[in-house]
Amino acid sequence: MASDKIKVAVRVRPFNRRELELGTQCVVEMDGQQTILQYPQSTHDKDSDRRCCQP
Repeated sequence: MASDKIKVAVRVRPFNRRELELGTQCVVEMDGQQTILQYPQSTHDKDSDRRCCQP
């Protein structure tokens, strides 16, 4: 079990016209191998992001 590895793939599609018109914010960012998920700014501060998937 100690040799088991998990790979995670993240794919974010481009915003459609409606989402662009609404000013929708992308909540997924990549920093190298790290995936950063953020709450939309309408409900939380930008500093309250969730970091996951660190190698």
